[in-house]
Amino acid sequence: MVGYVMKQSRQLDLSRQGMLPLLAGPLPAAPDGLAETVEPALANSSADGGIPFLSFFPIDLSSSLQHQLPRCHLVLQKLTDFLQPSSSGSGAVAPFSPEAVGLLAALEQQQQQQQQKEQKEQKEQQQIKAWEAAGAVQLHMVDSAVSLQPVMDRALLAQHLQATALTMRRQGIPMRAPASLLLHDCNAADTLRLLAAAGVGMPCILKPQAACGVAEAHQMAFVLHGSGLDGLEVPLPAVAQEYVDHGGCLWKVYAAGHRVFWTQRPSTPNLGQLAAQLAANPDADIPASIGFDSLRSLPTKLPEQRRAAQTQAGGGVGEGAASGCSTGSSTSGVAGEARGQHLMQQGTFEAVAAALRQRLGLTLFGFDLVLDHGAGELVIVDVNYFPSFKGIPEAPAALQAALRERWAASLAAPGGV
Repeated sequence: MVGYVMKQSRQLDLSRQGMLPLLAGPLPAAPDGLAETVEPALANSSADGGIPFLSFFPIDLSSSLQHQLPRCHLVLQKLTDFLQPSSSGSGAVAPFSPEAVGLLAALEQQQQQQQQKEQKEQKEQQQIKAWEAAGAVQLHMVDSAVSLQPVMDRALLAQHLQATALTMRRQGIPMRAPASLLLHDCNAADTLRLLAAAGVGMPCILKPQAACGVAEAHQMAFVLHGSGLDGLEVPLPAVAQEYVDHGGCLWKVYAAGHRVFWTQRPSTPNLGQLAAQLAANPDADIPASIGFDSLRSLPTKLPEQRRAAQTQAGGGVGEGAASGCSTGSSTSGVAGEARGQHLMQQGTFEAVAAALRQRLGLTLFGFDLVLDHGAGELVIVDVNYFPSFKGIPEAPAALQAALRERWAASLAAPGGV
C-alpha cells in the first residue's frame, strides 16, 4: 500500500501518465546486480511468496492521519508542494506548512511505535505472530524530509553540485558545477567585487535561494553587465550563478531508483557574446539584465541576441543561432563540442545519477546537464526532487520498480528509514 502526498494538480498529471494506478502488477525487470537481492526480498515480504502488487491511494492531510497511516507500507511524498508562502516576497527557503509538519510528526510517532514493537517482539516471539495476525504493517517514507533540504535550498545545493562534479572528475568524466555566490543584498559596486572573488563573471544568472514550493522561487534574471544588478526584481537572498554558454541545449535526466532516463530539450541561448558587447560598450542597445519567470516561460529566444547576431553578420540569422540546439559558429566552440559531445550518453548519466543518489540519499530525482562547448566538459546546473518524468514512457514501470526496491531495502532496516 503506497499512500501519496502531493498537490492535486501534480496528482492529476502523474495519473494521466499512469504513474499512480489503483493497482500495479508484476515487477519490471531489475537492473543488473539488483535482481538477485531485490526480488527474493520482495518475495519474502509477500504472503504467497510472489512479488507483491502495489496499490496507490491519496493521503488527505486535512483529515485525521491516525486512521490513514496504519494502512501504508510506503509514503510517496512531494512535501515541497506544502511550504508556507512568504508574506514579504523573500527569496529565503520556506518552511514546511503545518499540514506537512503534522504528517512528519505522525510518521515519526508511528515509526517509533514500530521500533518499540520490534524490540519487544525480539524478546517475545509469540507477539510477532499476534502482531502479524492483527494486520499491522511497517511504514516507511520513500525519501525523508531531511534528504529534501539540499533540493530546497539553492545555496546548499551548490555545495553538493561541486562535490558531485569532483566525484565525476575522479572517475575520469570531465564535469564541473557553475561558480556561485549567495547574495543577501545586491548593488552594482559591492556585488561585482564579491562576484569576482567567487569566480562569477558576466553573464550570470540570479535565482532566489528558495528552489521550490513558493512563487518567488521562479523569479530569475540574466545579468549581462554589472549595471544590471541595480533594481533587479529577483527576491533576496539569491544565488548568483555563473552562466555557461551551451548552444541552447539542455539534457534533463530522471532517476527512479537505479533506473535512469533522459531527454534533450531546447534551453536558454548563449549570452557570452551579448555580455562582451556590453563590456566593450555599456551604451549598446542591449539590456543589462533580463528578468523572467522560469515556471511560466523559459526564455529560449532573445530578440536582443537576434539583433546583435544580425548586426555582426550583416544580414539574416537562422533560427538555430538564436535559440534551440545550435552548434555555435566559432572554431573553439565546434572543437569543444566535438571533444565533449560523446559524454552525453547513457553511461555518463547513470554515473552522475549514482553519485547524486549516494550523496543526497534520494530515490526519485532529476538533474540538468549542459555541455560547455568551449571547454568540452559537462556542467551540472540543477537537481530537483520527484520530477514530472515528462516524455518518459517507461516512467510508470520505473516508479513501481523503484518503490518495490525501496520497500525491499526497508525490510533490511527495521524501524523505518
